[in-house]
Amino acid sequence: MITRRHVRIRVVQTYYSTLINSIQQDHAVELLTNVLHQAYQLLYIEISLLMKILKIIDFKTEKISQSKTPSNPLLNQYSALGKNPFLRFISQHSQLNQIIISNNIRFWNQHNKTIENLIDKLLNSQPFNDYITFQNPSEDQHRKLLIYLFTDIIAGSENLQEIYQDYSMSFTDDLPLVNTYLLKSIKRIKLDDSSSLIISIPSDQTRDIRFAKALLKKTFVHREQIVKHYNESVKNWAIDRLATLDTAILNVSIAELLYFPEIPKKVTINEYVDIAKDYSTEKSGMFINGILDSLMKKYLN
Repeated sequence: MITRRHVRIRVVQTYYSTLINSIQQDHAVELLTNVLHQAYQLLYIEISLLMKILKIIDFKTEKISQSKTPSNPLLNQYSALGKNPFLRFISQHSQLNQIIISNNIRFWNQHNKTIENLIDKLLNSQPFNDYITFQNPSEDQHRKLLIYLFTDIIAGSENLQEIYQDYSMSFTDDLPLVNTYLLKSIKRIKLDDSSSLIISIPSDQTRDIRFAKALLKKTFVHREQIVKHYNESVKNWAIDRLATLDTAILNVSIAELLYFPEIPKKVTINEYVDIAKDYSTEKSGMFINGILDSLMKKYLN
């Protein structure tokens, strides 16, 4: 699930934290490993949210059905949503349930009210009102409702984003990656094939996690040599005037350029220029690009 871009961002952020907090290498590698695994934790939390939604819907449906007023208009809405085959496919998927259990995901136990608000928002939406008018919804119509629930109600919820951020600051950067991955997974579901939904686990990406650790270690070990390289390139720009984040980006990007020859140099440069633009400033992107390009021409050709 994690991408090389996400790995690079996490390595830069971890190395940045070592610059401002004087963290030693072994501790930094441990922090990096933990933060990479947190992306998977968020993925499993979001999957468990879909499961929890169905569980609450089933509970409310049964409660109304057993009440003295089974003609409650909410019954039809809850019943329609509870019958969505894609939502049930996810909730009853054996691999997903095993992942949730083995990772001890109980995140939503304290957030029932938040989930009920999400359900209410869905039930009052136009897409859902259109959905319940279908006598026998097609597979495509069922899938579209789940996609709307996920993209507009869940991913679009500022309240959920605040809950995630309060739980872990790293979730803020993980959320777009996780949402994109989960949306693609939903679109690939085939109701008659449980293997059509395969959710990534950390061991699936041993290579990328190993690369992340190696990159961070190289940045530590060769720090003095790396600084000499860009110190010469900066020329009239005093090193101590560099923003700490830009310093972190420079160190990590030069480590990748120098010590990972299998990675195309242009790929490395483009990735870190984009990271600088996204996490620092537009000028930082131009500055990083200039130094890396100069370094590549001077030392690597």
